[in-house]
Amino acid sequence: MSFEQGDAKATATPADDLDGYVTLHSDPRTYTHAPASMPDAEHCRARLESDLADWDERGFGYVAVEERSTGRQIGWGGVKATPEPERVNLYYRLSHDALG
Repeated sequence: MSFEQGDAKATATPADDLDGYVTLHSDPRTYTHAPASMPDAEHCRARLESDLADWDERGFGYVAVEERSTGRQIGWGGVKATPEPERVNLYYRLSHDALG
C-alpha cells in the first residue's frame, strides 16, 4: 500500500527501517509537548514490531512518510486499532525539519 501527495510518499510500514524509525522518534523536538513519552531505541524496536503486526493481523496500520525526491523518511502516521477499549487511534509524527 502506498500513496503520494506533493513531495511526500506514504508506504506501509517498512520492516527494514528501524534506523529511520528511531531517528524520528528519538528527536526531542518532536516530543516538545510530551517529553516523557519519547521512546528509547528498544521501545522503538517494540513499537515497530507492533506496527508490522497490525498490517499482518488487520490489514491496516501506520505508514512511513518519505520525501519522494530524496527517499528520506520524514514522518510516520496513520490509524491503529487499540485493544482496551477497542478504538482506532489516529497518529502522526513528522520530523522537525519537515514541518511547515
